[in-house]
Amino acid sequence: MTYTEAYVHIDNLLDKAGTGYFTDDEKNKFLDLATWEYTEYLVNTLESDAESMIKLAPLTRTETPSTMVPSGNAVFINLHEDTYHILSVSTVEGDYNVNIVSYNEFELAKKDPFHKPTIEAPIAVLQGSNFLRRLLMYGTTSSVVIQYIINPFTTYGNTTGIENWPHLGGFMERCSSEIVNIAVRKMMLSLEDPRYQLQANELSADKR
Repeated sequence: MTYTEAYVHIDNLLDKAGTGYFTDDEKNKFLDLATWEYTEYLVNTLESDAESMIKLAPLTRTETPSTMVPSGNAVFINLHEDTYHILSVSTVEGDYNVNIVSYNEFELAKKDPFHKPTIEAPIAVLQGSNFLRRLLMYGTTSSVVIQYIINPFTTYGNTTGIENWPHLGGFMERCSSEIVNIAVRKMMLSLEDPRYQLQANELSADKR
């Protein structure tokens, strides 16, 4: 479902409910919010619902970072700027799984003389903000392969090529209706806001 098709679908659902009118720009904002909510829901249900991974497949990427910065016995690995969620990290040499842990677990592991990370069992901790994220890996200096989910496609901040996106958010066709339904739910809630009612009354008065 393209954005143009989504607009029509939204209008059909809202008209049936006898609600107000939204511009395409307003619809884009609600669709963006719905896309992020939908993505977060799928990520949170990855371990309990196999269908979530199927739906996230179009946003899944695999890469071997070219930049790894040594830091003592650890290595900094810069993540792709579009990384939303890391699915797995494994070493190129030996194909060992890198266990991503919390800050406390990471610090304790470094100080524990009996259970320190090794080449066969390395660990890493996620650092940084949404704009500059990196992994601090301990136990090995091997290159790694990272499988991750990218940020969903939204209209806010980057509209380049929006007309070429096959479906909402970059997801598969079957997901589009679910995203639209979330957007419509948010739009319906916004219509209940007293501020919207006041604005609607003012617009009606101006037309008289």
